[in-house]
Amino acid sequence: MTTTVEVPPPLEIEEPEVAVSIFVEDSDAADQQQGDSNEGWETDLAVDEILKRRTVQNPYITACKVLGIVPVTHFAQNVTAPEIVLKHYGLGPKGAQAIAYVLEGNNTLAHLDLSDNWIESGGAFIGRSLQINRTLVHLNLANNRLGLQSGVELAEMLAFNACLKTLILTGNLLGDKEAAHLADGIKQNTTLQVLNLSRNRIGDLGAIALGAGLVSNDSLRELDLTWNEIRARGFAGFFSHLKENGGLARLSIQENGIGDSTQAIGAYLVKTNAIQQLNLSNAQIGDAGLVAIAKGLEQNSSAS
Repeated sequence: MTTTVEVPPPLEIEEPEVAVSIFVEDSDAADQQQGDSNEGWETDLAVDEILKRRTVQNPYITACKVLGIVPVTHFAQNVTAPEIVLKHYGLGPKGAQAIAYVLEGNNTLAHLDLSDNWIESGGAFIGRSLQINRTLVHLNLANNRLGLQSGVELAEMLAFNACLKTLILTGNLLGDKEAAHLADGIKQNTTLQVLNLSRNRIGDLGAIALGAGLVSNDSLRELDLTWNEIRARGFAGFFSHLKENGGLARLSIQENGIGDSTQAIGAYLVKTNAIQQLNLSNAQIGDAGLVAIAKGLEQNSSAS
């Protein structure tokens, strides 16, 4: 084997290798629907009451009418399909809220892509709906400026959801607080396999929290922390915890600042039998750091 260094309350709507690869490389809004990111929270009770009184064939159309937004034709026509891609539709918070109502009772949709829609606080409705939904396995919420409110609800969802396998949260302004909440959800989750947190604002404290969360989780196989704000202290704590994890196979931490934390990485590599790919590209590692990592690889029992 060659080692390469390289929602308000839920709405009820009635409807009729085992190779180790390390990559090290050197290198020097969509328009929103009506309302801003905080609208909808004060009117949810009214929306809920109206929907409860109606028997409808398409709950999405009804929800859009109640919320005062224009339905997305592609979603309305494919609401029972196994996969829906809604990139760049400018859904906004209320558009996400309408989709969340559908997700609560949907039993056919498995893959949903809502990337680049600026849904902001609307992600909280998605999170709450997935505490109920039992069919969705892939959710892409990349580039939606989710922030704390949505991050907290999505994290809480992880503690209850038993079917989601892939969660993509790239580019959502998520920081240490959101990462800490996600870590709590990860501790209780047994089904999520892929978590992408790249291009966010997670720092040292968030990285340490995520590492601690992974101590109790052996189901996650892939974690992407590319382009965050994690430095040596954060990675030292992260890998110190990660030594106790037996499931993570692919980890990307490039474009951060590893610095003097390479000893912790080396110690992690000595102990783990799970890691297959570790991407350290452009992570500010010096020659001494590379030596420490190489020594860890020499003793890694999963390398042949």
